[in-house]
Amino acid sequence: MMMSARTRNASASLPTTTRASADADAPTYTKIFDATTGQDVEVLWQSVHAVDVGDGATWSYRKGVPAEDCATLKSTKIVFAHGLGACAYTFRNVQRALQERGFTSYAFDATGHGDSSKPAPGRGVAGYDAAATGAALEEFLTATGLASEPVDLVMHGFVIPQHVLLYVAKNPKKF
Repeated sequence: MMMSARTRNASASLPTTTRASADADAPTYTKIFDATTGQDVEVLWQSVHAVDVGDGATWSYRKGVPAEDCATLKSTKIVFAHGLGACAYTFRNVQRALQERGFTSYAFDATGHGDSSKPAPGRGVAGYDAAATGAALEEFLTATGLASEPVDLVMHGFVIPQHVLLYVAKNPKKF
């Protein structure tokens, strides 16, 4: 069942409960309020993880895994990159729609955004530049097991997606 943000009770903007397996590759579910039926319904959701991306930084990310009973599991993995001032949570509904269609997706919080750490002390703005973002993306792809297979990218916003595109231009076989 697909639920858009409009069918949720405005006062219940966050999930009420989350059920996740200890297995990072198992689907995660949450209950949200369905204004059409007046009931809480269980829907696919994303698990939240963190990974060390080097240089003293940690990236948080949301991983969306298809339901176990999904008829058509897709082998393509999808990675979402947000722009300045945004975070991985921005992509939650798109990730859920992709999960329902059999895709596994990852949405990271870039350095200094969402639940990710700020740059290491002493790095200043250099911790946010294209080189730092590219190095962190490389570490993220390696740590999540995505470095060995091509992934599809979905990017939205300014600056961080351009940094990601510079990384893609240097590593086209990964995408």
